[in-house]
Amino acid sequence: IKTVRSLHRKPRGYVEEGADAEDLLAVCAALGDQAVTVVGHSIGGIIAMLAAIEAPQRFRQLVMLCASSRYLDDPPDYRGGFDAAQLGELLTMMEQNYFAWAGSMAANVIGSQRKDVAERHLRNQFLANDARIARQFAEVTFYSDTRDALGQLTIPTLVMHTDEDAVVPPQAAEYLHANIPDARLEWLPCRGHYPHMSDPALLAERLRAHL
Repeated sequence: IKTVRSLHRKPRGYVEEGADAEDLLAVCAALGDQAVTVVGHSIGGIIAMLAAIEAPQRFRQLVMLCASSRYLDDPPDYRGGFDAAQLGELLTMMEQNYFAWAGSMAANVIGSQRKDVAERHLRNQFLANDARIARQFAEVTFYSDTRDALGQLTIPTLVMHTDEDAVVPPQAAEYLHANIPDARLEWLPCRGHYPHMSDPALLAERLRAHL
């Protein structure tokens, strides 16, 4: 997708979100001509946004759940959640001790609701991935910057964000809301970066009210 290729500057050989957006468009095409609603979590919300910019006729509505157009701080005006040193440490830990990273990351981002069960499930999901590929995908994700693309999104968009997210700060959600045309913003009264795992009943109730 030309949009993402013009916006991202990443190490050579790394897969860009544009490839994932193309995959999403292929799924939409396989479903037929009816426009769909996509709920995209975290970087999935950005992938869905890029797909919707490329082929808006395929989409009826987009829900961006705990998403961010840039995870790296850009002082003085943008708060993404991480500085360069923090991201470097995170990626180094993933490379040197992926097992320890999976446990630490799951504990930090899951939130308080149903913590034991959800945290264990998330850790196991991390560990089920190939460590090398997971690290590459993390680098692509955390160093991506799609802020310039937000204004190109033309489909109805709902930005949903938890009260406390260790990955994406509230300022990043507010930035999406302010820069996506006619976007709505809704705060979920729960904690964590994975509300579909930590408080699925609440999220399902809120989604039903909008879809």
